[in-house]
Amino acid sequence: MDFAYIVARAEATMHEKVVPIWLDSPNQFLRGSTPRECIKLGRIAEVIGAIDAEDEGAYA
Repeated sequence: MDFAYIVARAEATMHEKVVPIWLDSPNQFLRGSTPRECIKLGRIAEVIGAIDAEDEGAYA
């Protein structure tokens, strides 16, 4: 359920074609980890924070 929720949140913030790329790209808000890696490690709140940062106009 966490993965589906995060994908839905990301798609609400960015174009749906960008989400798969975003999931597998290093992210500065995640200290260089990819969102997918963080999800696997249970760092869901951090990934949601990265989505919120994207939504606010910050870019990683």
